[in-house]
Amino acid sequence: MRRLAPVALAASAVALAAVALALALPPLLEVSIEGVVNVSSARVVDVKLTVDREEGYERFDLGEVAVGGGMLRVRAVLVDYEGDLRIAVSGELRLESEERSYTVAMPCAIVIGEPCYRVMVLIPGYDVPMPVESGTYRATLVLSWRARGSGRFHAKLYLEAVPGEGS
Repeated sequence: MRRLAPVALAASAVALAAVALALALPPLLEVSIEGVVNVSSARVVDVKLTVDREEGYERFDLGEVAVGGGMLRVRAVLVDYEGDLRIAVSGELRLESEERSYTVAMPCAIVIGEPCYRVMVLIPGYDVPMPVESGTYRATLVLSWRARGSGRFHAKLYLEAVPGEGS
């Protein structure tokens, strides 16, 4: 038994050294996993607005969108911008089916360093939720602008169902 104790102690020391050495060695493979999960019924449409004159407008066909009915609202968010630019973008989002149509006015939706004035009334679908019948609608976006300078901007426009009355 006495002879086994030094052997067991030596084996423990070797195992401890092996663990310490394994911790010090760099891995042979490192996998970093990043993912984007978008398990929703939302459609994502990319629109490229080319502003090459001080004033103008452009129309974009956004395809079809299924609306479950209830209350909707459009929200514009400036994500970022760079350069020496001044711009004010206003818009209209139109939802049209064979039975009905809705238009949401979006004055001063994106503003960077340019004055933009709007009538101080609550706009249905933009400032406050707007009731919409369920159905499939053709979505069209019309953007108009007033701009100066040069640079780039990134903004997002969201059509959102608003929980509450009517939904």
